Amino acid sequence: MKKQWLTSGAAVIALAGLAGCGSDKAQTSGPSEPAKQEQSAYAPETKKPSFKVEGLKDGDTVKAGDVKIKVTVSDFKLVDFVTNKDPKPGEGHIHIWLDTDPNDPKAAQKIIKDADNIVLKDVKPGAHTLVISLNGNDHKQVDGTTPQTIKFSAK
Repeated sequence: MKKQWLTSGAAVIALAGLAGCGSDKAQTSGPSEPAKQEQSAYAPETKKPSFKVEGLKDGDTVKAGDVKIKVTVSDFKLVDFVTNKDPKPGEGHIHIWLDTDPNDPKAAQKIIKDADNIVLKDVKPGAHTLVISLNGNDHKQVDGTTPQTIKFSAK
């Protein structure tokens, strides 16, 4: 009976020793540097700005007139580009083009606050294209974001 216990005990000690050998890097004595590396490997990534449009989706038919939408931004701060001219990561404004050229920043409606209550004024009956993008203070599209195109009709 003692022999079995010793054999089992030796196996447990051997397995415990192997559990600490999960890294293919050489073990060193002294302060544990690998522990810091493991923590940084699990550090959260820098979040990328994003947005979501509510109140209107591709293919919708709405009543002609004022159309209300909401744009919810994440990891992005809406700021006035007139008083904040220098581009800064994570801040800017929203560009909205309704039936105009989305390559022309001057043709866009600019939203710098209150993105919960955006009103597309006097939408006429017929087919429409709405393009929305996140833009920096320099009016360039924010890296890593994609404009959203919504095609809808009004009656």
